Amino acid sequence: MTTHTAHRRTLLKGLATSLLPLPLGLRAQAAYPNRPIKIIVPLPASGAADVSVRILAEGMQGPLGQSINVDNRPGGAYQIAMQQLTGSPPDGYTLIHINTSMCAVQQAFKRIDLQKLTPVAHMGSTDGVLVAALNAPFKTVQEMVAWAKANPGRLTSGTIGL
Repeated sequence: MTTHTAHRRTLLKGLATSLLPLPLGLRAQAAYPNRPIKIIVPLPASGAADVSVRILAEGMQGPLGQSINVDNRPGGAYQIAMQQLTGSPPDGYTLIHINTSMCAVQQAFKRIDLQKLTPVAHMGSTDGVLVAALNAPFKTVQEMVAWAKANPGRLTSGTIGL
């Protein structure tokens, strides 16, 4: 028991010592943010993405001491929002809320170089679900693939993203 305590104390002392210079490095940088931040949402207002970004923005304003404006820019397969982002100075004051399907669309259009963007935070995850009508001629994915091969052009699908 004493050995574990000694190791824990040593680890905690080392961690605390390594954090001592942190405030000095932070002081050397300019205060951020020192003006309002804009978060672009490439979807219409009142949807799930818009609501989640507005909740996030509201929660961040107090600790950051700056207002955060949510700017909805739907349309153009997300191109309107992405062009607004990439046309802004890369100074951290214009952010965008994007998901995986939005990134895939950008890659397909090859208009926006995603390598020039820096991910800031992971906001959440959602599960994808494959569903079919109860009267569909298949009950499993394997049966669906076999049916689609036997019936070319008859299988249709829909998605909210990609």
